[in-house]
Amino acid sequence: VRVYSYELLLNCVDWIIDPTDEDYNEYFDTVNFDTLEIEKEGSDVDWENDSDNIVIQDLSLAKGYTDFTFTWTVAPAPPAPPAQPTTTEVGVEDYTPYILIAIVIIVSIAVVVYVKRK
Repeated sequence: VRVYSYELLLNCVDWIIDPTDEDYNEYFDTVNFDTLEIEKEGSDVDWENDSDNIVIQDLSLAKGYTDFTFTWTVAPAPPAPPAQPTTTEVGVEDYTPYILIAIVIIVSIAVVVYVKRK
């Protein structure tokens, strides 16, 4: 990030970066506050995480452009929740065709036995 100052500013600049703000969200969409490091012209900058905002206090800026480098490691995606085993409820209606076939077979056998005894 390149910042321009119209004058020399000593220990008086407070910079709050909201990563969801439209000016920053394209650049900070994967920010990981646990691994974020900020450098100003190659020197480390102290910062704080205040409700997912990057807060830099008491910055000094020279007249003209000052370059800031923001580096972080993208946080791994959270693990997927374990898959719930699917349960299948079996009711009588699932066996209805088989029950009907069994009844037809039993009745057929009974009819054959009855007819042969006569």
